[in-house]
Amino acid sequence: MSAELSFFILRSQAISLYRRYLREIRLLPQPTKGELHGEIRRGFEQHKHVRDLYAIKYNLSDGRTRLGQLQTMFAFTK
Repeated sequence: MSAELSFFILRSQAISLYRRYLREIRLLPQPTKGELHGEIRRGFEQHKHVRDLYAIKYNLSDGRTRLGQLQTMFAFTK
């Protein structure tokens, strides 16, 4: 698989992960929601220029793990 195709696939996975984060926090009260949204956005912005495929895959894996932790935390607060 070519590098450009790999970047395209990983980019779509990153966008999908970002959307999953936004869907997860949408029902939170405003101060918490705003803070989390800003923190999530900064995290994605910080890594948007990474061009190493292994680093991108690691960041996606880490992001999925953190999303799972966030979902677990919110499950206890509901």
